[in-house]
Amino acid sequence: MNRELFERSLPDFLDVALIWVILGDVALGPGIGPGQVEALKPALQATRAPGAGVASGATGYRNIDERGKTMTEGNQAGAPPMQGGPLSRKRFLTGSAALVGGGALAAALPRMAQAHDTGKPSDVDMLNYALTLEHLEYAFYRDGLMKFDEQDFRSSNLFKGSGNLLRPTVYENFRLIREHEDTHVETLKFVISEVLGGIPVPEAEYNFEQTAFTSVEKFVSVAKFLENTGVTAYDGAIAHIQRAKLLTAGATIATVEARHAAYLNLLNDTSPFPDAFDTPVAPQAICKAVKAENGGFIVSAETPYGPYRSLDALCRKLPEKTITL
Repeated sequence: MNRELFERSLPDFLDVALIWVILGDVALGPGIGPGQVEALKPALQATRAPGAGVASGATGYRNIDERGKTMTEGNQAGAPPMQGGPLSRKRFLTGSAALVGGGALAAALPRMAQAHDTGKPSDVDMLNYALTLEHLEYAFYRDGLMKFDEQDFRSSNLFKGSGNLLRPTVYENFRLIREHEDTHVETLKFVISEVLGGIPVPEAEYNFEQTAFTSVEKFVSVAKFLENTGVTAYDGAIAHIQRAKLLTAGATIATVEARHAAYLNLLNDTSPFPDAFDTPVAPQAICKAVKAENGGFIVSAETPYGPYRSLDALCRKLPEKTITL
C-alpha cells in the first residue's frame, strides 16, 4: 500500500476498530462508510478522554458461568450445554447495553439504530414475556428427553417412508434444540438481571405429562406447535422492545426458533416453509393462550411471579396489538 495513503487511512481504520471493540465484537453490517465514521468521531474522541468508558458493568460478562440450569421440583436439568452459545449471546447483549447506556457514542449512532418509544411495557416486561415462553420450551425438551430415549425415537411410527432418512439424527437434533432453549433462558435471565437491573421470572409448572408425553409421536407434534408459536410470539413482540440493540438480539433468537419450526414441520410431514410471511401475534394473546385454563400448558406459576404479583399481572402489562406496516 502507498505509504501516504496508509497514513491518511490509519485514523479512520483505528476509529472503526474502536467502534468494533466498544460494540462488544458485534458485526455492524456490510461496512462503515466514511460519513458514518465522521459522524461518530466526536463520540470516539469522548471515549478516549481520561476516565471515559462504556456503561458500568459492560465488561464484567466474560467470567459468567455458562453451566447454570433451571430447576423444577425434584427434577434437575439435563446434560451440560454442548455449545458456547450462552457466552457469545451474553457478549452480544452486554456490548449492546454499553451502547444503550453509553451516552455520547449512542447519541452519535444513525437514527435507525436508536431506541424507540413504543408505549407502556418496559424492556424488562417484554424480556420476561420472552423468558416465560423460553422457560416453557426448555422444560418441554428437558423433561421430554428424560422420558423418551434414543431407542424410543428410532422405533417410533412417525418416521416412515422418507422419514427413515431423518430417523438416525432426530434424537440428537432434539437434544440440540433443548440446549438452544436452555441458552435462551440463561441469556434472557442474565440480560434482565445484570444488564437491565430487573428481576427474571421463574419457571412455572406444566402439564406436559398429560398433553405431550403420551407418546413420541405426540411429543414431536407438540414440539412443532410450540416452535411455530414461538416464531409468531417473537414476531409480535420484537417491535415493542425499546432498546435498538435488544431488537437485533431478539431477532437472532426468533430466527433460531424459525429454524427449529421448519425442521419440526418436516418431521411432522408438513411444509418447512408454508408461507412467504409469518403472522405476528400480540404478546398479551400469547401470554394468555399458554395457560392450561385456556388450552395451553402452564398449570400454575409462583406468586409473586418475579417482579409481578402474578403471571396474569405480567400478561395484563403486555401489548394487546401487534405493530405492523
